[in-house]
Amino acid sequence: VWATWMVQTGRSKEDRQGRRRQGKKGQRVVVLVALGIWPEREEWDILAWYIAPGEEEAQWSAFLTQLQEAGLNPERGLRLLIADGAGGIDAARQMVYGPQLPLQRCVFHKIQNVLKDIRCAQGMGRQEKGEYKRKLAQEVAAIWEAETEGEAVGLMARVVEKYQGEQPEAMATLQRDFGATLQFYGVQREAALEGKVWPGRLLRTSSLLERANREIRKAIRRGCAWPSKRGLNIRVWLGILGYRRHKGDSECTLVY
Repeated sequence: VWATWMVQTGRSKEDRQGRRRQGKKGQRVVVLVALGIWPEREEWDILAWYIAPGEEEAQWSAFLTQLQEAGLNPERGLRLLIADGAGGIDAARQMVYGPQLPLQRCVFHKIQNVLKDIRCAQGMGRQEKGEYKRKLAQEVAAIWEAETEGEAVGLMARVVEKYQGEQPEAMATLQRDFGATLQFYGVQREAALEGKVWPGRLLRTSSLLERANREIRKAIRRGCAWPSKRGLNIRVWLGILGYRRHKGDSECTLVY
């Protein structure tokens, strides 16, 4: 979630009353947010957030290191990270946790990217275009509804074969890093060996976090620019309280 806070420029200027004031300017920062999921209990909540100048590898590494030091690690039950694939989170994940901790590419974002690359034929009306996109989206989304990873791969191949001629860009997007969208199947298999049932809908997208991010974004947008990191932290916290009210929760401990 992007926000703006005020930082000092190192220069001062005189205001209308003749007082010397430190010059300030707006600086864009990003609020990185982690949501934890307990799939066996079908529960989830915000774990932590981190204010950073960007979402490159260095910033994600700092955030993941903070989470690891707070106890979020494989030894205490961490099985999977889920993200939209933006920024340097994958490289940071490998540096902090190692390649043995899988990263699940969000299926919802994959579908959205495929839809962005659909090119409708000339002469199609607005309604016809909408119906065409909905039909294709349903066929693509059904890939990850498959019971097994092998079935999902087979469904993807059939969708590509069907649409390759008319939608080459969209099909290239679907196939790009496709294996990264299937990591949740391995986690489900491991859980099944322990007698646990982990629903795929909780493991394949970051959609649960998007709902929390909407509340955080609303809270931040109530002001144009925040005068300090403390003020921005308070706004993030208020956004999380709003998210909790939406969920019906009243208590949770955060590390930030």
